[in-house]
Amino acid sequence: MKNKTVKNRSVSLPHKRFGLLEIIKKTRKRISRQRQKELREKLIRVKEILTKEFHPQRIYLFGSFIKGNLHSQSDIDIVVEGLGDNWLRAGGRLIDTLGECVDLKPWELLNEDFRREVVKRGKLIYP
Repeated sequence: MKNKTVKNRSVSLPHKRFGLLEIIKKTRKRISRQRQKELREKLIRVKEILTKEFHPQRIYLFGSFIKGNLHSQSDIDIVVEGLGDNWLRAGGRLIDTLGECVDLKPWELLNEDFRREVVKRGKLIYP
């Protein structure tokens, strides 16, 4: 059997901007933009459900949505004040309607340090 000689062929890439790292970065940005749009639409629905059905005093948005470092697994992190004993029912209602993309934390059950962090770094979205 004859040995086949394979010529050393170099594959030329069009330009450095099409390198693997750039492709990964662009893909992440695209996914992040898509996820951000999806989460914004869901956030509108979250606010609508909570205010019409559960009448909270305040709703804060915090987490990766506020920080601007969304990824494909990001969810909507909210702290809701004034739900009383309805917080579990409200969380269930959001999950039933929107899927598991909402992480609801009742203000009344948070420790003082976490509350300060939410007020400092979060965004009040209602009222």
